[in-house]
Amino acid sequence: MNENTFRKLVRKVILEGEEAEETSDKSKRKKKKEKKVDTKPGEIGATMGRGRWSKEVAEAGALAQEAPDELMDNLGIDKKASGYQGIATILQQAMKANVMSRSYGGMQVVDQAGKKGLIISMGELDSRNGAKYLHHTLIGAMNAGMLTLDVPVQIDRLDTSSVVIYKSPMKNSWSTKDSK
Repeated sequence: MNENTFRKLVRKVILEGEEAEETSDKSKRKKKKEKKVDTKPGEIGATMGRGRWSKEVAEAGALAQEAPDELMDNLGIDKKASGYQGIATILQQAMKANVMSRSYGGMQVVDQAGKKGLIISMGELDSRNGAKYLHHTLIGAMNAGMLTLDVPVQIDRLDTSSVVIYKSPMKNSWSTKDSK
């Protein structure tokens, strides 16, 4: 191999490497710009963490899927509701029942940086199990025909003693500035 052939080969390898870097830089920029919608209108997303659920929460999840009418009877939910405001109606009915009244401390509307949400304080439950129980309750209400939603809803744990329910297509967007 002579010197000119060697130089051509080195240039070719260098140019291919630069093109590959430019292509990967462009794909990285595209990935940063794209925002993935986690939850579609009419769905309820929940962020709770990993691990096993308590027995009562797991049973509520099974009822929400397999026998939602029975779950609604157990929770004392007998009035239908719709839309984002309907969530508060469903949860108020459920919190009057003995189990939910001990599990949760209360519910209040909050407005943070232009976003409105329902903050539910925990009673006997920790926020992780409490958030999942709320998720099961709302899914069961939807499956039983007691709740209809036209917006995407998220359930997030704020800390160990409270959970927030708010309108958003993105999970974990309660504390971010740019979510709408």
